[in-house]
Amino acid sequence: MIHLPCRWINRRRDDGDTVSVTMISNFLWRVRLRDIDCPERNTQEGIAAKHFTESVLEEAASELSAEFLVPHKIRSMVWRCEPINLLDWPSFNRVVGDIWVGESNRLSELLVAAGHAKRT
Repeated sequence: MIHLPCRWINRRRDDGDTVSVTMISNFLWRVRLRDIDCPERNTQEGIAAKHFTESVLEEAASELSAEFLVPHKIRSMVWRCEPINLLDWPSFNRVVGDIWVGESNRLSELLVAAGHAKRT
């Protein structure tokens, strides 16, 4: 499990339960929030979830950290700053994990509490 400070990157293709962050030599990670499901981004509810996620991440920019499992092959390439072969990535070129806001708030729990996501 990797747990490191991160910086949020606002990307158009992300939605309420998938966010992009940079860590480790500014490598871009797409993190799919675990244990929740937000409505699809092409629905009104999905747009609201995306906007909620963006507002939380903008407010907490300096207090973000990410925690996720990374396949060993990718983890070793990242630590050595080697190029990543996208064929080594899990599906949808993203990892499953948590984004922490401050020390005790998981972004996924904030989404559920606000009514923008369901637990899976």
